[in-house]
Amino acid sequence: MDWTKQLEEMTKAWADAQSQVIEGWAAATAGAKVGGGVWQQTIDAWRTAVDGMLDSQAAWMARWTEAMPAGAPADVEAWARQARTMVEASIASQRQLWGVWFDTARRLDPSRGAMWSAADRDMLSGWQALARQMADMQAEWVRKWTTTP
Repeated sequence: MDWTKQLEEMTKAWADAQSQVIEGWAAATAGAKVGGGVWQQTIDAWRTAVDGMLDSQAAWMARWTEAMPAGAPADVEAWARQARTMVEASIASQRQLWGVWFDTARRLDPSRGAMWSAADRDMLSGWQALARQMADMQAEWVRKWTTTP
């Protein structure tokens, strides 16, 4: 398989996985009436899963650029280094976005009061949409970047 196609497919898989994580979390916690300990454990488990997914992205990208064939043209090597730098920056942005998302979700612990307000649900829905858009943009960016004009 062509290495640009591999990168494109891997990025699409990452975007899909991120969407599934946030959609699964939103579905699992909709109307949640759980104790604070359970809520915090749920947040921690999801955060661990997301961190693992982002770590996997970074590791895969490192392996991908390190596997560049010996004697590859200089422009191809430069392209691969640039791709790695850009993907690493994207992963750093995703870590920041997810960190804020989890910190916000942690503060919305339903054990601290009544059910979530409409504003709380709208806020989490907004975060969900933003995360999905970010993942989709990353996949589209890679698709365009790896397609020859």
